[in-house]
Amino acid sequence: MDQLCIIFHTPITSLSKPTLAFDVREFWYSITSLESYDSVQSVQTSIVHPVLKISLKIICNIIYAQIETTKVSKAELFLLWFMVTGSYYQHFGDLIIKRFHRVIALRTGGAICCGSLISIIVCSLVARSPPG
Repeated sequence: MDQLCIIFHTPITSLSKPTLAFDVREFWYSITSLESYDSVQSVQTSIVHPVLKISLKIICNIIYAQIETTKVSKAELFLLWFMVTGSYYQHFGDLIIKRFHRVIALRTGGAICCGSLISIIVCSLVARSPPG
């Protein structure tokens, strides 16, 4: 998380450190200053720190392969909490493969969307590159 803060030129010290036991309401409060967390109404724009917003987008777009990423689920917050605290060691390769298998198994038609954040980054890099 500190490395992302450096990349995006944001203060490292402003990241609050929640307790080492995951509590969705406590963590939500630590990153938003909002008292209540509700998976139906809580949105990503409530998160104060820009690196945490970007990290949550990465979680939603790449790991959970979501098109709609405005709402915040407990599972997404758990991964974000893990990134902030580093207190639980999830194997992300295993998690991504399990998610892909689940998406494919539940698919009834249409496209499988994944990596929209990567597309945005690539377009940005191409726009900045000199022609030739």
